[in-house]
This record gives sequence, C-alpha cells and structure tokens, in this order.
Amino acid sequence: MPCTVLGSTTIIVDTLLVATGTTIGAAIGGGVLALILARTNIPGRALLSQLVTVPLYVTPLLTAIAWSWLGSPTGGLINLFARNALGIDRLIDLQTAAGVILSRCLLMCRCRFC
Repeated sequence: MPCTVLGSTTIIVDTLLVATGTTIGAAIGGGVLALILARTNIPGRALLSQLVTVPLYVTPLLTAIAWSWLGSPTGGLINLFARNALGIDRLIDLQTAAGVILSRCLLMCRCRFC
C-alpha cells in the first residue's frame, strides 16, 4: 500500500525536497561563510563573526513574519524594489518550494558555521 497523507504523496515529496534543498544549501552557505571568515582577512571580520550568531536570538515566528514582508510575491519589499528599480516583476516568491528553501538556507547557514 503506498504511503499517502490525505490521499496525496505530494506532501511527502515536497517536504523531502525542501528538507534536502535546505540542508544542501545551508551546508554550502555555511561552509563558504566559515571559509571566508577563517581563512581570509576581510574588513569587518570581527563584526561579521559576531553577526552570524544574531539569528540564534530571533524566534522562528519573527523570522517567518519578516520573510513574508520581504518576499511576498505582490507586496514584498524585495519584489517592490525589483519592480520599481530593475523592472523585474517577481524577483523572489517565498510561496514556492524554491522560496522556502532560500529563506531556510539563509537562516540555517549560520548553524553550519557555528
């Protein structure tokens, strides 16, 4: 018998897609961030290494609300800027799997770094 939830396997497939994409993206982003901060001498290195830990103190609810304000497909600040300054209709859409993966990667890459 196939594994279904509410009559559809797309829920499981979408969850695995988001989890896998987030894990891979966060590992790459955190690795690059760690490599830059540990092996290079960039300006503001001490400040940047302290700012990496800031998301640890922000609740996930506040992060979700902030991303919904920034990345909403019609009224998000990022898309409004892209529409007005660059002429791009939708730069980011956080209501898709790719948008969820992007927002989670940006949040989780600091976990790979710490």
